[in-house]
Amino acid sequence: MRKCVTYILFLCILTGVQSCDFLRRMASRPTSSDIAAIRERIVADSLAKKALEDSLERERLRVEAYLADSVAVRAAIDEENIYLGVPSQQPKADVSGLSARYWIVTGVFSVESHAERLAKSIEEFGFSTCIIPYGKNAMVLAAPNSRLRGVYDDFKKLSASSQKIPGIWIFDTAPVSVE
Repeated sequence: MRKCVTYILFLCILTGVQSCDFLRRMASRPTSSDIAAIRERIVADSLAKKALEDSLERERLRVEAYLADSVAVRAAIDEENIYLGVPSQQPKADVSGLSARYWIVTGVFSVESHAERLAKSIEEFGFSTCIIPYGKNAMVLAAPNSRLRGVYDDFKKLSASSQKIPGIWIFDTAPVSVE
């Protein structure tokens, strides 16, 4: 009887110790399910890191392309002798309420109705316009754009149009100072 109880006890212990997980648990070590969860977390973290690196690389390339485009446009503006004004050169211009960084200045008028007439004719050609105070005069701005490339393209369209407005120039309302 004693032998039988020993065999039964041995079989119970043997069935409870069928895997290494029992021994690992007894030794306070991670089990196979713990190891699998850790492996999944490492793989997920490495995929997230790779996605972030790829995103940063795409953004770096986009910024480099933007800068190269801006440098090329600036060179074209300089080569064509297009005046690129800034608020410090036009202290009378009130640029506080403007919606875009770049505008094309199409004229300055002492008579507001003349400014409105020019603005209307430019709008009929398909450009947005804005009239801002310029001291006691009215400055007519057209073709708002947040990118130098965009305003340069609009400048060329407006210059080549049937409007033939003399003396138009590009106005950078928020120049970045380089120190």
